[in-house]
Amino acid sequence: MPVLGVVVVGELLELRRAPPAPTGGTGGGGDDPAGGGGRPDPAPVVLGSPDPQRYCDASGDFTADFRSGEWYCKPEGVGVDTHITMTQVCRSQYAPDAEARLGGSAGTPGDWDCYVLK
Repeated sequence: MPVLGVVVVGELLELRRAPPAPTGGTGGGGDDPAGGGGRPDPAPVVLGSPDPQRYCDASGDFTADFRSGEWYCKPEGVGVDTHITMTQVCRSQYAPDAEARLGGSAGTPGDWDCYVLK
């Protein structure tokens, strides 16, 4: 058992031990006898699919380009390609805390989900 602290009683040391772990659930305590008195674990809420072309358009005259397993905003004329991630696209399009997850082909925007945990 883990020791929580040491208490000096006269010249004797008394070890205080951690209370036994609660049983009967995976929740966060509270008064619920089943152990689920806390909030439920956050679940992903899908917001939609990312639109890398829209993201690149917002940066200027760029085209979304998927190559070698990565997404880029490619300038229409002379310039440097900019690497982007689908998480960047999701955060720009939906919410600052949005994340991206892949459910199919990385080169198909519709195979990605933008989501938040609620």
